[in-house]
Amino acid sequence: MIKNYYTKIKKFILKQIPKIKDFFNRYKKPVRIVFYVISFIIIFLLCLELTLRYLTPTDFIKNKITAAVSQNCNADLELGKIRAGLSGVEIKNVYITSEGENIASARRVLLKLSFPSVFKRRFNVNKVLVEGVKLNILRDKNGVFNFERILPAETQGDKKQQGSASSGAPLIKLLVQRIRIDGSQIIFTDEVEDIKINVSSLGLDVEDFNFDKPFLITLNAIFSLGYKNMEAADINVGFSVNADFASFNFEKAFVEIKDLIASFNTSSLYLRGKIVNFNAPKIVFNTGTHRLVSESFKEIIPDLPEFDLTSFKTNTSLNVDLPSQKITINSFNLNTVFTDINAEGYLKAGQTLEYDIKTQGMLTLAQLPDALPMAAEYKPQGAVEWDLKAEANDISGALAFKDIAAFLPQAGDLNEVNAEVNIKSVKDISMPELKGKLNKRDFYAKVKFLMTDTAGSLDVIFKAQRLFINPTAEVRKQMFAPASAKEDAKAEEKIKESLEQTQRRITEKLGLPPFRIKLDFDVKSLDAPLISAENVKFKANMKDVTIMLDKVRGNMSLNASDGQIKDIYTITNANAVTRVLFMSVNVVSRVINSLNVIGVLKGLAGNVASVTGISGSKDESEDIDYSSEDGSYKIKGKMDFDIFATALDFNGGKTTIKQGSFVSELLSFKLAGDMNFNTRDIKMTVNAAPGRHKEEGIMPLTIKIGGTIDEPQGSMSMLSSVASLLKGTLLNNPASNLIKSGVVSLYNDNGEEVATPEEAAEEFDQK
Repeated sequence: MIKNYYTKIKKFILKQIPKIKDFFNRYKKPVRIVFYVISFIIIFLLCLELTLRYLTPTDFIKNKITAAVSQNCNADLELGKIRAGLSGVEIKNVYITSEGENIASARRVLLKLSFPSVFKRRFNVNKVLVEGVKLNILRDKNGVFNFERILPAETQGDKKQQGSASSGAPLIKLLVQRIRIDGSQIIFTDEVEDIKINVSSLGLDVEDFNFDKPFLITLNAIFSLGYKNMEAADINVGFSVNADFASFNFEKAFVEIKDLIASFNTSSLYLRGKIVNFNAPKIVFNTGTHRLVSESFKEIIPDLPEFDLTSFKTNTSLNVDLPSQKITINSFNLNTVFTDINAEGYLKAGQTLEYDIKTQGMLTLAQLPDALPMAAEYKPQGAVEWDLKAEANDISGALAFKDIAAFLPQAGDLNEVNAEVNIKSVKDISMPELKGKLNKRDFYAKVKFLMTDTAGSLDVIFKAQRLFINPTAEVRKQMFAPASAKEDAKAEEKIKESLEQTQRRITEKLGLPPFRIKLDFDVKSLDAPLISAENVKFKANMKDVTIMLDKVRGNMSLNASDGQIKDIYTITNANAVTRVLFMSVNVVSRVINSLNVIGVLKGLAGNVASVTGISGSKDESEDIDYSSEDGSYKIKGKMDFDIFATALDFNGGKTTIKQGSFVSELLSFKLAGDMNFNTRDIKMTVNAAPGRHKEEGIMPLTIKIGGTIDEPQGSMSMLSSVASLLKGTLLNNPASNLIKSGVVSLYNDNGEEVATPEEAAEEFDQK
């Protein structure tokens, strides 16, 4: 079959030969002219190619180029071998140096031209290839870049010449079919910020580059970032972009990001989008993760919590108004396995940032451990929903908690929590009702916060059957860390300075006015780090409240039973509220320490016991923690109590203690007096007695306290004789079990008196 085709082709050619001969015979002269012209062109181009390649004075050209560069720039240009031909120009080993420093270099530069296009007023470059580029950019400690010194200084004449040259239509159109940069590196060193960025394995490919039609750009590189002592991390980046300058008609110009991928170890993120109309840009893009896990970053951040954000996705649509510097967010959506967020609005730059952004979203707590495994131990359930608006430095909207449940290591099991938070502004927030269960026991709360330029108010109601707060070991250690003697001496002054500084900062910077505070706490059983008690009732109704409490008016009360103050000095310094509630007990305890009151009371009880021959059977030191160094007894901080009650009235910073009682196994006292938070002066009268002693009874030991809150001073007086003690105190009120047992021993088994109180007192005084 092949043979038949060959035969047919041969016959066809043989038939055409006579026709061809006839054509040449008929047009012999024109054919010869065409032949000679073609031959001449070929010979001319061949001679031109040979001339350019071998006879071009490359050394002369190099010297001219390097001299021109040195004359116009403060840099030296070094060129290696130059080869020129009709197809283009090749230059090897290009170096740019300044003051002995290599700023830029290229191993090879190749420019391939399309010679015939010149005759059509087009300059077609088939290919621009640059290999082995190395660029060193340095910002020294003075903030000056190394390339600044090589830039030529512009003169007014230069600017005018540039302006005149840029006017009018271009004489020739430029079309570059391909620009390629391979195996290149850019090193940026910032000595001011101690940053080093290394862009290596840089590859850039631009296809069909021109200003009239779309062209394609692709880039691949490895970015390495080093910051101070942080180990450098390699990030692989690659993108593919379609661009069209539309003959500089920016209204029709666009950039389309087909793919932009950044990867680090096993994690990667991508971005796709498009920008159209450069005069009024519209930007649409979406981002996401192929895989984003914490293991990828452990090398540079060893303590990074575990996470998996593989499901992370965003979709965004923006409009940019360049003249007014305004960005309009048409739509924004962020979606993960545990949340879905939507937003819209605008941002406007200027002297101050203007914005108006609305956002709606939902957080599904049950899915949170899928992305953040560290949340699994808290066993979260339920959902949080919001519909908020942010504008003019304010926020408004609503926040809802629906069937929230969680395990709180410091508090226990939280279940069935439901609440709505209404936000009219950051200065007007209310939570009409919060209900839930803590460790299967109900709790309830209601909050209202309102603030104006001149006043603020806070109303809080909280009721719970049992409240358990157990801080972590680290927090507890810091909370109860013992202070040195020197630190103890300056503690109060430091607190005062801190409060004054805090109040000044809040007043001047935040503009927080004096507040009216109304609080109502009712907890049947409380176990907190600094205090535990039963039937805790705390109420406050105060006006003009500031951090220093120097203008406050109103009242405050606390009642509790069967509890323990775990550290009276720490709880007093915890915050403003506890400072007021426990300051009186704090002052009393310090005066008791300075006057060795516990020693006096123990001596009193011991002397009575020695007279009677009977001593107490219980170790009272377990109830109030004290030390007995050098024969004196000092309260160390822990104070068990049967009853603790305090009621305070405030009037312009002056506090009147209407009621103050403390009943414990070791000692009991009641107090009354004044504390002035303006002058820091105090004036108190404390009546104390050994053992459990109810408030309505007569207490034998009187302590007068004066001085200041920071440096209280006290004096002590006691009933002059055991007789008056026995008559006026022990026999007329319920004193401690220890002393009452001694009184009984003054009588015989038949109830007959064996010694009068005066006689016993006389014997007691002699001893």
